[in-house]
Amino acid sequence: MVRDGIVRGSNPQCLIRRWQRRPKAAAAFVRWLSFNVTFQRIEKVDRIISGILEWPVIVQGALGSGLFWVILCCGQKLVTFVSEKFSKISRQSKISALREDTIKYQITLPENSDRSAQIAILLYLALRRITKGLIWMTLGFAFQSVIPVFGLVGYLGALYYLFIALRTFRPIDAGVDKGKRIKELKSEIAELEGCNKEIQPTADAAAD
Repeated sequence: MVRDGIVRGSNPQCLIRRWQRRPKAAAAFVRWLSFNVTFQRIEKVDRIISGILEWPVIVQGALGSGLFWVILCCGQKLVTFVSEKFSKISRQSKISALREDTIKYQITLPENSDRSAQIAILLYLALRRITKGLIWMTLGFAFQSVIPVFGLVGYLGALYYLFIALRTFRPIDAGVDKGKRIKELKSEIAELEGCNKEIQPTADAAAD
């Protein structure tokens, strides 16, 4: 039915009210529309590929070689950059663990006058990591109803930080020479910090 030059029912407000009365039909229409859009994109990609396959063999070979070279170069740079970054993160984590062990050994020294402050530092580090773990768990629980995989990610993040917090309370070897062990730990920390300084220019160059 035509009314004032407009087909009845084509008004957006009328369509919205109609879809609200029929939610299942609206959901089916949305699924069909998304499928149709995806199918059209696939058809476009297929036409592009078909057009490329119609090119001369020499052109196809040159294009394939160039594409392979680009992927190879980008892949090498990406792998180098990521490996350097992860290596640095791993070293930072090890440095943190060594510093905590150093503090634990220093606490046991009889002539140590900073024992209370060092115990407070360890407690602060543990509580900070426990708080991060609880935040991850809360976010995972909150978003689990929306996207189920977020719940798993949140729980894994919480476990990671809780285990890191547990590392703070890990006992030390009481049968070793405390002073000698402290010197060894400080030497390891200095060596790892030097490695991190050497890695930074390499990672920056890979990113460029």
